[in-house]
Formats: sequence, C-alpha cells, structure tokens
Amino acid sequence: VEIRNDRSPRFVLHLLQCRPQSWREGGRSIQLPLDDIPAGDIIFRTRRMVPHGRVTGIRYVVYVDPVAYSRAPDYTVRLEIGRVVGRLNKRLENERFILMGPGRWGSRGDIKLGVPVNYGDINNTSLLIEIAKKKGDYIPELSFGTHFFQDLVEADIKYLPLYPDEPKTIFNEKVLLNAENHL
Repeated sequence: VEIRNDRSPRFVLHLLQCRPQSWREGGRSIQLPLDDIPAGDIIFRTRRMVPHGRVTGIRYVVYVDPVAYSRAPDYTVRLEIGRVVGRLNKRLENERFILMGPGRWGSRGDIKLGVPVNYGDINNTSLLIEIAKKKGDYIPELSFGTHFFQDLVEADIKYLPLYPDEPKTIFNEKVLLNAENHL
C-alpha cells in the first residue's frame, strides 16, 4: 500500500515470477578431475549450469543435431522428429540417458526454435540439454527448462544449457555424430 500526499491510499500490486530450484540430498559442489581427462574424451564442458546437477550411470545419449534440425524441410518433418524423440524416450524408460537437442525443448508456436515435444516425450531422461548453436550473428534463446520447469524439478531431471560458441566451452560434436547408433 502506498500513501500519497493527499493521504489517500493507493494499492500497487507487484508480481514476481519465482522459479526456485528444489534442494536434493547430496546437493554439494563436486570437483571434477578435468586435468586428468584427455581433450578428445570430453564430449562437452560448459560454464553455464543449473545448480546441483550431478548425473551418473549414463548409458545412452539421444542427440538431435541442431544443424540437421534447422535444415528440416517443413513443419511436418519437425513434428515427426518430436514423435521419434517420444518413441526413444519410451524405449529407454528404464535406462539412464541424456537428451540433447537444438534450442527450446517443447516449442509449440514456432517449432523452428526447438523440438516440439510434450513432457511425456522427455520424462525418462536424466539430463535435458538445450543447445544454442550460433547461426550467423544470431544465438538462439533457450528456455532454461521453463517449458517443463515444475515437472523437471519434481522428477529430478537435470537441465543444462549448452552454448558451443562461447569461450572455454567444449562441444566435441564429432563424437556424437560418429558414434554407433545403438537404438
């Protein structure tokens, strides 16, 4: 409540959107042995993160190539990519896997911004990564998991933004592109 000079009250409402990260047991900082890992063995390393994001026991990486996705000829092909991700998510239901893809997972309006999936298409992943690969002078804006925020928190699915073009970021995409497809 504000009181103005004429002493009449004026009500002012301020809205603030808060997105607290839930605190899980074991949420402490971890020192990684980065100096002991050969550069060719690192798939990605980023300076951006969401706190307390430790994921272990990963068996698979599902990777949607951002360049190939951007070259998809039309809306229908992008929708099908989302459906394929959903089928892989179902197939990997009892596995530990990382899901990596371009831009904003869950885009609906403009699906050029990211793979059009629902939460049920990604709910089995352990780590959701949005990749903001530079296109000319344009860097895609990521959602930082906001399309599924509460679901990700409740399911303890970690989120990571990856900006491959930033200094000190490592993204060894060749490892992913050349890996044998086990699915």
